[in-house]
Amino acid sequence: MWIAMFRKILEVLPLVALVSVCAAPAAVAAPGDYDADPAGGGCQYVPNGALGGGDLLNVLFRIRTSGTVPPRLVEVRGTSDTGLFTEFRSGWGGSGYTAAQFTLRAGDFGRFHVITIVVDPDDEFAETDEANNRVTARLTLPSPRPTSTIAPLPCTIVRGA
Repeated sequence: MWIAMFRKILEVLPLVALVSVCAAPAAVAAPGDYDADPAGGGCQYVPNGALGGGDLLNVLFRIRTSGTVPPRLVEVRGTSDTGLFTEFRSGWGGSGYTAAQFTLRAGDFGRFHVITIVVDPDDEFAETDEANNRVTARLTLPSPRPTSTIAPLPCTIVRGA
């Protein structure tokens, strides 16, 4: 008798599985978004502030989120028209600022720099708005090389390019 019941279950099981697959899928959370926000950010110069002993330029901005975003660090990449580069993973959200830190070279002083910082540059996370992941800072580093911290260092930071 148990064998007959088991066979009946096996005959019906594929039908149950098919109905389950065809049923309406469970609700999926709406995708989220990372937003590189320049509001309240700024720039700082720190002599000998880099780990390797070099001078440091900090560009401060916020990484804001909306919707559903993965609970992990997000990639941040900064480049400049003068060859400065930084890449790191950062937390997001909250009210704090993220500092994109660039190690300066002797030839960077007395020059105008356009620095672009992109959050999630390789699109690891599908977002509702990929266009708001970028901030651009424009600044001139003083010359000769300052020997003390300049905070704030005059700069303009805007969303986008």
